[in-house]
Amino acid sequence: MVRITELINLATGDKIYAPKLNKYFILVDYNYNDVFNEMLANLTPSKENPKENGFTATLSTLIELGYYKC
Repeated sequence: MVRITELINLATGDKIYAPKLNKYFILVDYNYNDVFNEMLANLTPSKENPKENGFTATLSTLIELGYYKC
């Protein structure tokens, strides 16, 4: 796994690990918020935790929470 802060790119379909939740999510799409010029990532649960809810988070939040790309 690679920390989000060490990535060169992040693409749709990438599996993301949330260590504080001990759960995996899939990046389904992303866009940029024009007001703050920050990436918003839409995440859906992975097959490891299919009953989990998906959510949207900013890239800075994913970095702050220590997420990893698998």
